[in-house]
Amino acid sequence: MLSTSDLLTITGTNLPTNTTLDISFGPVSCSLVTVSNTEYICQLNSRPVTGNWIAFVRSDLGVIPNVVATPINIPVKVTSFSPIVPINYLGGEILTISGDNFGFDTSCIDVVFGDNTACHVVSASMTTITCMTNRLATSTLVSTSISIIINELTNSNPLTVDINEFVKQASYLTPSSVSPVLKSEITIYLDPTQFIDILIREEF
Repeated sequence: MLSTSDLLTITGTNLPTNTTLDISFGPVSCSLVTVSNTEYICQLNSRPVTGNWIAFVRSDLGVIPNVVATPINIPVKVTSFSPIVPINYLGGEILTISGDNFGFDTSCIDVVFGDNTACHVVSASMTTITCMTNRLATSTLVSTSISIIINELTNSNPLTVDINEFVKQASYLTPSSVSPVLKSEITIYLDPTQFIDILIREEF
């Protein structure tokens, strides 16, 4: 597994030396250590992100062609998620997925349940993905898998989450309107014999 302490060695022929060189490995930059006309050695400036990557070298003369046929694979590494209690199939819950190599670009990350319902990615770091669940397409599921897809690579160990089948839905609430500035009490009726009270306050 590559890390920030690892060096990348790029070999070739007639490599330019008297020029400014910019080397990247996927979204990660790589600082030059040594330069010759047959070899560049650089050090990764941060940990690599999941994906299939080759070194990209740009000089003042333009992009240096790379004929490497096999890219270096950085896999999705997922270890756990929370909370571990059954989730509400109606959505609206926050899931936190732990692992490594996730990266920070949420646009490159998809979290998908087994019925193809997406979990909206809210934030990401190298070791954590946070997403908010949407209503599942199939409400009769007892459990479902979770796949994490980063830069078109999917985790090899899909997680399984249980579904809460006994979610109560509100029948109606009173009052039907409240002041936007004053504290108001709202009663949400779940069924004719149960109710819960919620205090809502908006301050400007």
